[in-house]
Amino acid sequence: DLWDAIRCAATKPFGFQAFYPGPGVGGHCIPIDPNYLSYKVRAELNYPFRFVELAQEINSRMPGYVVDRAAELLNTHAKPLNGARVLLLGVTYKRDIADQRESPARPIARKLLQRGAALSYHDPFVDNWQVDGRDIPRAASPVTPADLTILLQAHTGYDLADIAAKSRLLFDTRGKISGESVYPL
Repeated sequence: DLWDAIRCAATKPFGFQAFYPGPGVGGHCIPIDPNYLSYKVRAELNYPFRFVELAQEINSRMPGYVVDRAAELLNTHAKPLNGARVLLLGVTYKRDIADQRESPARPIARKLLQRGAALSYHDPFVDNWQVDGRDIPRAASPVTPADLTILLQAHTGYDLADIAAKSRLLFDTRGKISGESVYPL
């Protein structure tokens, strides 16, 4: 269990910095600025900055990985992704803010829609949300009935225990919830 390995490593009293996986990176700097740094290193030193390039490659693949895992979870429960009601919780790039710049929620939603999911979202900081010009319906509550609920951003206003108890099938991409119907990233 990846989350347990991080918890165990964090017990070390020195020399440890936790980096937590998620559905992808977002914001105005992390997904963009390293590309500029890599470009400058390559242009001025004629040397590939492979570490940054590899991190960017992995981060850019995470939305596809999340959608593939979502399809697998639904299939395991005898439900195809095509036609499944999927609820996305938290569409901002960072917890407890309204900023959606470069949020991994948008490419995840795009891929879910391409695969035929009936998509809705809930985010206490976002009243209206569009993906490629298409309005995505906002659920009235984070515990709205769905075939699959995907926690993309664990806003502090979410009652995670209640969400876990009331979700038919919950995919936790943040490692914040445990329970019988909860599946971690």
